[in-house]
Amino acid sequence: MTFEEAKKRMEYLIGVIEKYNYHYYVLDDPLVSDKVWDELYYELLNLEKEFDFVFESSPSKKVGGDPISAFEKVEHKRKLYSLGKAQTEEELDDWFIRNQKLLPSLKDEFSVEYKYDGLSIALTYENGLLVRGATRGNGAVGEDVTEQIKTIRTVPLRIAFKGYIEVQGEILMRLSEFEKWNTTHDEKLKNARNAAAGSVRNLDPKVTAQRRLDAVMYNVNFA
Repeated sequence: MTFEEAKKRMEYLIGVIEKYNYHYYVLDDPLVSDKVWDELYYELLNLEKEFDFVFESSPSKKVGGDPISAFEKVEHKRKLYSLGKAQTEEELDDWFIRNQKLLPSLKDEFSVEYKYDGLSIALTYENGLLVRGATRGNGAVGEDVTEQIKTIRTVPLRIAFKGYIEVQGEILMRLSEFEKWNTTHDEKLKNARNAAAGSVRNLDPKVTAQRRLDAVMYNVNFA
């Protein structure tokens, strides 16, 4: 097999694995058995090793690379705001009154939803590839956690959009994963929210990968 043939095969394998991952982790609708997935994944790993070449979108990056010495600061191109929350009807009424002063045409019918309780992050894609993952920080300046973010199975390393786009969302640990971790590890996690934040802000991406975190993106900051 030539290098060009190997690259084409690797691209094909990456596409198939991405499809299977999406159905497994996002849709909860597995298309193939773990055995079939493993065969495809290890074929990809062997090709990468043999030809000493790895695509940036390769799922092999999900296992985590070498530890980093420190997080670099990131200045957000557009300020990232935190989500507000209300725990009582009175707090919700106060929120509505404040917004009605700003928008007199605001109607008194609206929907509410539960707030994801994790770590707010921003993902930047350029030409379809994930180029940066950053924490919200203080809204203006965050931390570069790209290598940690890449290990999260529900974060796509490439997307169909080929422009420049930043999306905001939340990294979280599902309660089922939190409980599973605490029953199988001597190191006990305090709560799911702290576990998610601490895992992303760990200097060793392999630790992040072990925690089986999830990502939910809910906003496009700019495109």
